[in-house]
Amino acid sequence: MYYMDHLLTLLTIEKARELQFRAGSPPVIVLEDEQHSLQGPPITREDVMRLLRSMATSRQMRDLRDHGTVQFIYTLPEGHLFWFEPRWRAKTLCLMFRKKWPNEQ
Repeated sequence: MYYMDHLLTLLTIEKARELQFRAGSPPVIVLEDEQHSLQGPPITREDVMRLLRSMATSRQMRDLRDHGTVQFIYTLPEGHLFWFEPRWRAKTLCLMFRKKWPNEQ
């Protein structure tokens, strides 16, 4: 089972640019424009929804349902910021995180 805070901590440690989730595949991190699948089981649709619900507010979930996409900033307890953009594509929920580095606006 995947836990969002653990995956985002890995993203920070590896200095990866993005973390992507698509049902049916393991999570993917993007390092220097190269995608790398994490070792582990494929993520299920239920896993994707569980991970999303673990950080999104009910309003954000409603906006995603109504508009097909939503954007927000997620903060780890250590203070690391992530740009989060879930969206529906061809009946599949895709989650993408991008690390906000301190020098970014």
